[in-house]
Amino acid sequence: MIKTLSLPILSIAAWLTTSLYVYLQGRSVGKINLFLLFQLFIGMLLIFLPTILQKFFHISFPNSLLNFYQLFLILSVFIGTGLNFVNKIPHWDKGLHILCGILFSLLGYSLLTLLVDMTNTQSILHFVLFGFCFSLAVGVLWEFWEFFCDCFLGMNLQQFNGPKQIPKIGQIALMDTMLDLLADFLGALLVAVVTFIQHSTQENYLLRFTILKN
Repeated sequence: MIKTLSLPILSIAAWLTTSLYVYLQGRSVGKINLFLLFQLFIGMLLIFLPTILQKFFHISFPNSLLNFYQLFLILSVFIGTGLNFVNKIPHWDKGLHILCGILFSLLGYSLLTLLVDMTNTQSILHFVLFGFCFSLAVGVLWEFWEFFCDCFLGMNLQQFNGPKQIPKIGQIALMDTMLDLLADFLGALLVAVVTFIQHSTQENYLLRFTILKN
């Protein structure tokens, strides 16, 4: 049975509040940012993505993973993008990449539980390596997406343009992308270290990441 969580309700509240703020702010200056509202709409759909996947595949994600996912949505889509904290707060984006590294490492653990028999003792090293590599792979794919948006949609997600749209040169042009990947790495590494420590004191630590089949 899929349990009702409180964080999705907070996510919906964050979406409503942020969308209303963006709309009213646009009305006040005479230009509504439709693209930003579209991004927030996609974020709203992402709130319900876990529920859709659970019902479609007849599975149940661990609550800890679901809660962390909703928290990441609030901090990244609604606060980071909607309220523009990414540009207003220094290193907000790098903090999100660390959280992304953590989230997808935990998701990697959960996906691996679908492939192995959790009733038998499993090697902690297999889980750590899979979660670590899965998280870094998602981070690389995200940088591909940012590169695509910058090349074909005229955006500046990888911060290759400086003030007044003057392109950066050399190592400085690579700095944002490389620091993003480093932040992803640090998040995944943190999960790996915590997993080894927790597993040494809790024999059944990996069971908390199990995806149950309904």
